[in-house]
Amino acid sequence: MLEHAKAPHFSLSHSGRGAMIALCAEARIGVDLEQRRPRPKARRLVERLFAPEEQAALLPLSGAAFARAFQRLWVMKEAYIKADGRGLACPLGSFALDPFLPAVLRDTPGFPSGARLSYKEVCNEFDSAMVVCSTQAVEIEHRILDMRVDLERAA
Repeated sequence: MLEHAKAPHFSLSHSGRGAMIALCAEARIGVDLEQRRPRPKARRLVERLFAPEEQAALLPLSGAAFARAFQRLWVMKEAYIKADGRGLACPLGSFALDPFLPAVLRDTPGFPSGARLSYKEVCNEFDSAMVVCSTQAVEIEHRILDMRVDLERAA
């Protein structure tokens, strides 16, 4: 555990064979990485747990359009609750994100203002999202590192 006042904020996520880490010197941060896979209960999750604004955007969609929008929104919501610090103790319906753009529609009560969202597809196999809690302008940079290649070079 990093307890020094000047310690960087960090967040970790992994899915399948992928992993993601984010570091930020000045602001709380949250990340999520999800390998794409079928989610047969996704529509039920949206109906039961998501904010009304998100339900209105997702539920009219069908097939592949629903699946892609759900996946995008899911990784952004996971990153958001990690940045919040409560994880799954933060109710998923207490805040609303735009499922088509990385944008906050409504913050959860008590969440630091100025949340910046970023979404990126990774290698056509993963979805990733990052949330940085800052009122300052923040540059969010995604770097993809294939450890298999780098480990082979080191050997």
